[in-house]
Amino acid sequence: FLNPWIVGVVAAAGATLGEVTGYLAGLGGQAIIENRQMYDQFERWMQHYGLVTLFILAAIPNPFFDVAGLIAGAMGLPVWQYLLAVWAGKMVKFIILAFLGAGSSQLVQP
Repeated sequence: FLNPWIVGVVAAAGATLGEVTGYLAGLGGQAIIENRQMYDQFERWMQHYGLVTLFILAAIPNPFFDVAGLIAGAMGLPVWQYLLAVWAGKMVKFIILAFLGAGSSQLVQP
């Protein structure tokens, strides 16, 4: 009963605002890194591919996105660029999920 496009855009905005905490932790230098190897890999990707890395990591479901936010903050990436890349990636993910949810409702309610 809800428009999947609107659901995806709004969900992406909320998720993006939630990711600001990781960015701010990196910006403030208060990050505690448990998996240094993963951190180093993400840092190389961010240095070589920048915003594309953030977009892709935000678009795919993964629990490691916080590391990318920490790196973006530590690298001093402007917050508006961070928010734009993350929002675009999360919008792709959440619009797909919203359409999957809308389509699966037909399976439950014929």
